[in-house]
Amino acid sequence: MLLPASRSALTGTQVLDAGASDALGVTSVSFVLTGGSFDQTVIGAAAPTFYGWLAGWNTSTVPDGSYTLQSLATNTFNLSTYSAGVPVTVVNPRCRRSHRRREAGAPRW
Repeated sequence: MLLPASRSALTGTQVLDAGASDALGVTSVSFVLTGGSFDQTVIGAAAPTFYGWLAGWNTSTVPDGSYTLQSLATNTFNLSTYSAGVPVTVVNPRCRRSHRRREAGAPRW
């Protein structure tokens, strides 16, 4: 895992980045999340780029809390290896309630 950095506080859409290599060739990289009710749950499939294997992740898909992110690289023989875990904290923005002004004389419901 190259991004995010260890112990990051994450909110909104995040870029996940992993470096992966294998003498036989890497065919895919996925990102997995562990923590809370998630146990190595795939949260994104990466695409190979010049900068590594990249994926986007919207943190609003999980509740606030502490998690461990890992990349899972698979080679041409379908053998897979997990990266070291990266601890992160998800802190999603709170929804703002709309406050409407009641017009004078309007009924209260």
